[in-house]
Amino acid sequence: MTPFALYILFFLSGVSGLGYEILWTRMLSVGLGHEIVSVLAVVSAFFSGIALGAWLLDRPVSRSNTPGRWFALLEAAIGLWALALLFILPELNTVVSGWIGVDPTPARHWVVSFCYPFSVLLPATMAMGGTLPAMDRFAEQHNGERQSVGGLYSTNTFGAAAGTLAVTFLLLPQLGMNRTSLILVSVNTICTVGALLLARVSTASGKPKELPGRAGIPRRGMLLLMTGLAGIGFEVLMVRVLSQVFENTVFSFASMLMVFLFGTAAGAAVYQKHRRSLSPDGGLSCLLLASAFFCLASIFLLQYAEPLFHALQEIFGDGMHAAVLAELSLALLFFLLPTASMGATFSHLAQSLRGPEGGVGRALCLNTLGGAFAPALFGVLLLSRLGITHALVLIPAAYVLCLPHFRRGTAAISALLAGLAVLIVQHAGPHPFVSLGEGEMMVHHREGVMASVSVVKDRQGGLHLKVNNRYQMGGSTSMFSDRRQAYLPLLLHPAPQSALFLGLGTGATFAAAADFPELSAVGGGVIP
Repeated sequence: MTPFALYILFFLSGVSGLGYEILWTRMLSVGLGHEIVSVLAVVSAFFSGIALGAWLLDRPVSRSNTPGRWFALLEAAIGLWALALLFILPELNTVVSGWIGVDPTPARHWVVSFCYPFSVLLPATMAMGGTLPAMDRFAEQHNGERQSVGGLYSTNTFGAAAGTLAVTFLLLPQLGMNRTSLILVSVNTICTVGALLLARVSTASGKPKELPGRAGIPRRGMLLLMTGLAGIGFEVLMVRVLSQVFENTVFSFASMLMVFLFGTAAGAAVYQKHRRSLSPDGGLSCLLLASAFFCLASIFLLQYAEPLFHALQEIFGDGMHAAVLAELSLALLFFLLPTASMGATFSHLAQSLRGPEGGVGRALCLNTLGGAFAPALFGVLLLSRLGITHALVLIPAAYVLCLPHFRRGTAAISALLAGLAVLIVQHAGPHPFVSLGEGEMMVHHREGVMASVSVVKDRQGGLHLKVNNRYQMGGSTSMFSDRRQAYLPLLLHPAPQSALFLGLGTGATFAAAADFPELSAVGGGVIP
């Protein structure tokens, strides 16, 4: 019963961790001003804090004879800080909005957006980083299992997927932010009390045996860093592309995140079952090549994402629940196999770093540190400079470069994957994820950090602004009605002196304000 109870605690720990990520993303978006910005910033802040905590706590936790108490302390710290954030965040959001200002420079906006979540979430995220090494030592102390990293990681990540599902689709819509936060705090409390009770059993059974394995290996550490960067980079870019196909709501993002976590957990679980059949280097090469191949396959299938989504919508019917099911089904197609191989790869690398004085925490640190850089590198830098397709094919290339040896077999497979990547890039064309109607042609296209923006000409010669392949923001044919949207309220007002325009679109409505010389007008919502 004790090992089963342990895994229940690890599952619940994952539920609260990702539940908080969803919750805090929503709460911080109030201060950061844009939900995409808050998503990137909170993901980066989460990973950075977890990496720091995993590195600092790995050795003291692994050396301890009372890992259950460590686990209880960490869960208590997460819950207490989450409780404090209920009172801190509303005040800080107001201050941070003032720091960002109405028209900040890109550098200022991004620096504040990334530094603010990192600092305010740090006490909780650092504690989260110490939970995996504490789980590893705690489980070994109870059942003597010394090669259980994959199983522990799988259990915790399955909990994370369940937390994403519960918070996004059930708790937040029904109970709101404050009550949802209190429920997650209660989950931390259950973990704390449960760990303390189980710790008494493990203390009575004697000291844990010394951990087996090898100490930290620099080459393995670099591989963990690279695979973390590539894995979260894949998530960031795929979410960006699929947001142009899906309904692009908070439920769309949660569906993709849930499938990403589910696939990672499934891969770790499969690895745990078959770990003894994989050699250190040969097994690693197979897992890396599988990750590269499955990522390439998903990138290739993206060109069929829109018709597949429409077909699924016809199967499931109309309504929000049907749309969510269609999005979940399509997310499974694109994410399941790549993320499963990623979860198995991390488990393999983490197990190889496990040594007498820890190693699991260092593995988690390096992997999440790579993930912390991914939103800025792929979502901000490479996306806008290289375009979505070229940025995507860098992901499988990174996995191939991580191969421990380039022998005849791996070199041949790597060459085949490189050829497939070239074919995908050539076949994709300049605007692969923008669908054009009959007689339409692309005039201009730009991949920005927050949206993909296109200027499209129709068969009558009219120009239209299209955002994320879904939203028609007006154009030359609607110029008269767009300008009228400004005239109507201004003419109805007896003496207008100032006006605020939210969401500029083509700028036609805002430009009409220039016909009122005494008016001071401010516009916001420009799409970069």
